[in-house]
Amino acid sequence: MKRLIYLSKSRPSLRDDALYDLLATARESNRQHDITGLLIQQDTLCLQLIEGDENAVRDCFIRIRRDWRHEDCQVICHEDAVGRLFPGWPMAFRAGRDLERGQVRQLADIVECAGRLTGKSRDADRWAMDVYLRALLDSFSSLAVQ
Repeated sequence: MKRLIYLSKSRPSLRDDALYDLLATARESNRQHDITGLLIQQDTLCLQLIEGDENAVRDCFIRIRRDWRHEDCQVICHEDAVGRLFPGWPMAFRAGRDLERGQVRQLADIVECAGRLTGKSRDADRWAMDVYLRALLDSFSSLAVQ
């Protein structure tokens, strides 16, 4: 089982109706490939976690990177996973307007740390990224499958 988390910027032309169409398509594809995950979008910032079989995650991310609706994909975590963080969720979604104040701060910390990691990364930055990601993802652990 693999887990991949990335940041990207959505194109300004991505409106809510196109986003909801994207989510519907992604959920159907993810069900077919046994992929689960979470997408967070705040303004133009996107953070997505995908998890599943290594080949399925790789193929999914290849499709994601080619998608015109966003740019500047930066993988911030790629790891082996013992289990799923979002079982039963072919793609959970949270818009920025639905985030709690602490989640907004955690997302800002992740973006800031990702910027440091693109330069000369240090062990402290990698450790901080892990802490920020775990805190954000733990805050979504109570999501119920709808």
